[in-house]
Amino acid sequence: MTNIILCGGSGSRLWPVSREQYPKQFCDLTGNYSLFQETVIRNKDLCNRTVIVTNNNHFNLAKKQIEELNIENVEFILEPLGRNTALAITIACLALDKDDIVLVTPSDHLIKDGKDYKDTIIAAEKLAVNDNLVTFGIKPSYPETGFGYIEAEGENVISFREKPDEKTAKEYIEEKKYFWNSGMFVFKVKTYLDEIKHHSNDIYV
Repeated sequence: MTNIILCGGSGSRLWPVSREQYPKQFCDLTGNYSLFQETVIRNKDLCNRTVIVTNNNHFNLAKKQIEELNIENVEFILEPLGRNTALAITIACLALDKDDIVLVTPSDHLIKDGKDYKDTIIAAEKLAVNDNLVTFGIKPSYPETGFGYIEAEGENVISFREKPDEKTAKEYIEEKKYFWNSGMFVFKVKTYLDEIKHHSNDIYV
């Protein structure tokens, strides 16, 4: 499996700790490693290859932090301009074999339960082999307006919802079928690219 790490965010919500030239994913908030480094470490035993999608401004910083970890099989893809998540994922997938299974992760997550995380990713990989697109929802603990939401019934996604206002967020919490959108995915490259061509061909071409 290949870990695609999306590393182009500006980290504006954590200012002034996080700044445009030093966004939060590169900050050490745990006393050990940066969130970006924690992401690489967390997934290195699950994946045999790492592809980091970042931009020119952050490339040297990301490269330096990777070198500190002494981890092999790491590649970089540089975006000339930041667009959106789908485009960044598509660029990375076009550089991979169509039968590859990928784990797409943001670079700024803090995940404390390593065993549950590993078990969840392994289960997702089995689903992805059978051409399922897998995403991960986080059970909300309060009506957050800064996250997108996933509407789900069991393991089936019904819809994705943009960041809501406070009233709508409270309604989501009460309905108990909405989850914070983690921005993480597992899928086969071919499955994803087929869906992009069908639903957003302008991104693909």
